[in-house]
Amino acid sequence: MSTNGNIFRYFIKLLLRGFDKSFIYEVGMEEIDRLRNLLADLPQQRVEKRLPNLFMFNTANQLVVGVSPVEIQLAHFLFERSTDRYVDEEAGEMDPERSHVHLYFRGRAEPYKISAAESGDVAVLYFRLEAGAFASREFYSFLDIDGEEVAICLPDVLVAEFRKEILDEGIEKPDAEDDTATLDDF
Repeated sequence: MSTNGNIFRYFIKLLLRGFDKSFIYEVGMEEIDRLRNLLADLPQQRVEKRLPNLFMFNTANQLVVGVSPVEIQLAHFLFERSTDRYVDEEAGEMDPERSHVHLYFRGRAEPYKISAAESGDVAVLYFRLEAGAFASREFYSFLDIDGEEVAICLPDVLVAEFRKEILDEGIEKPDAEDDTATLDDF
């Protein structure tokens, strides 16, 4: 990660209901502030029914991660000098060279790893999970990289990790020469 003159690196460590492992992500300070604000306002957002299904944030390793806010048991906002190396042997980020998406489902400790045939399907999955408001057992289906259909029960996804470059590719505006949208535009 480029420190952009910052002397600190920031991390979010999450404990989620139903998982023995912790989830740790290196992030920018703005993502920590966004999650702090969401958690501080969580009861009011639930009353007003404007709570997102998944809280989406960017990591330093070019992932976009979504976490179910109602499943968070602990959020630990960590920092260290940028010259130090934070290592946690029981947790770590998805290898960005591997699958396009890692999904952690309610009641399952290990992620389900998927590479979609089309990056647009990854983008649709991202936006469907972020928006929430599902029917009780709503599924989203698409073809994986081998051409086999994958049907995902959206309400059961508690954590989703996306490769950012795949998402950016999937949400590019069609028929636009130089005018492309990325996740940062939304």
